[in-house]
Amino acid sequence: MRIARFVPLLAAGLLAVAAAGCENTVRGLGQDMQKTGKAIEKATGTSGSSPSATPAKTQ
Repeated sequence: MRIARFVPLLAAGLLAVAAAGCENTVRGLGQDMQKTGKAIEKATGTSGSSPSATPAKTQ
């Protein structure tokens, strides 16, 4: 019966450790995406300030 008491605590502890590890991974992914976006803006010569960075072609 004593082991049954510690199983939920152990599971909660493992979940907390996993969540802490995921925070850094998600933050790093966001930073990578920002760097990629800036590199694309630099390569295309756009500032990214408007929703449509390149004007639409009219006929």
